[in-house]
Amino acid sequence: MAFEAVEEAVISLSPFKQSEAGTIRYDYAQPVSVSSNGGLLALSLDELLLNAEVVNRAAPRFDLTAFSLARLKSTLDEPILPGEVALSRDGVYIGQSQLPLIPAGGTAEVAFGSVEGIRLSYQLLENNTGDRGILTSASTRNQEMEFSVENLTGETTSVEALFALPFSEQEDLEVGAAARPAPDLTSVDDKRGVGQWNLELGPGQKTTVRISIGMTWPEGFELFWRP
Repeated sequence: MAFEAVEEAVISLSPFKQSEAGTIRYDYAQPVSVSSNGGLLALSLDELLLNAEVVNRAAPRFDLTAFSLARLKSTLDEPILPGEVALSRDGVYIGQSQLPLIPAGGTAEVAFGSVEGIRLSYQLLENNTGDRGILTSASTRNQEMEFSVENLTGETTSVEALFALPFSEQEDLEVGAAARPAPDLTSVDDKRGVGQWNLELGPGQKTTVRISIGMTWPEGFELFWRP
């Protein structure tokens, strides 16, 4: 099976027969000679075109570059079976990956490797812990951090930057988080606290997001938290 990161995803089906939903049979159009020594035989059964959205995703907290992803939706009446895929980008072979089962009408994301021209950085600027008020009644922690996305390519590029913002699951712990600029989406993929910034960067352009976090909890408790 093969994928190419263009506006359409090109799929060459492999002769894999078994899926989680049962057995699928493919009829080959012409007779094929099979080697008597038991060697493997690979047959190309068909080629299909699926519309794909190619995006650049960035996680500045963990990575130094963005990564290219192809989001696709199957328009077939049958599942695309799991197996090994060959990946190409701009007509150039870049490696192999594994594709999960995609049911009829289902969606999938296929990763196409790093985009070296989109550089990421992250800095923890301030991490202070102290007591609030003249009479100590609560403890606080304030943090300032920022991340940057820079386009070093020669063309305008769209980037989806993801960053996890903290939230409280305990009544006695108050958490406030503010980002400048604010994220375009929150709770991405139904994951609470994950924000997404949809950035449009021209050649050489750099965008920086500043995040302020404040936490307050009662005296007598200890906060164990790793940003």
